[in-house]
Amino acid sequence: MVSRSRGFSMVELIIVMVILGVLSVYIAPNLQSAYNMQKSAAVQEIAGVLRYARDVAMTRARVVCVEVNQNGVPGIVLKMATANPASSCDHTLLTPAGSAVFFNARPITINIEQTPISNTTFYIHPTMHVSNGLTSPYSNHTTLYFYVDGDISEWATISESATVFFKHL
Repeated sequence: MVSRSRGFSMVELIIVMVILGVLSVYIAPNLQSAYNMQKSAAVQEIAGVLRYARDVAMTRARVVCVEVNQNGVPGIVLKMATANPASSCDHTLLTPAGSAVFFNARPITINIEQTPISNTTFYIHPTMHVSNGLTSPYSNHTTLYFYVDGDISEWATISESATVFFKHL
């Protein structure tokens, strides 16, 4: 009596490998495309948060503090000064969902004039200028660049005049 071993034949294994190869040709580009779309959406979300902070500063005539990656919390937290002139930002602005963190989906890298910084607080004033302190404005043409996942191909910016842009490929 001949015992037959269990397993797959070489032909069956080759057919399965060909099918997996063909599927991977179609699936891999779609995964990269999905990642790029998520990154682009994140950059647009950061730009939206910066515009919201600028609009709050202008409409409420108060300084808005934009805290990025502060106190071990990745993301953007917005605080507003309740007094004018401001000595501190003492009121945390909340998202519609009630969260204090506006953006925390991905790691944010910030560059100020090509100088990378890991965390910072900057201030948007009702007079539509951005500063690194409650009273000290950035120099002319200073721009803060916000990158997602360290990728410099897509970014959001806010200039010293509180103009917000985003760029994506």
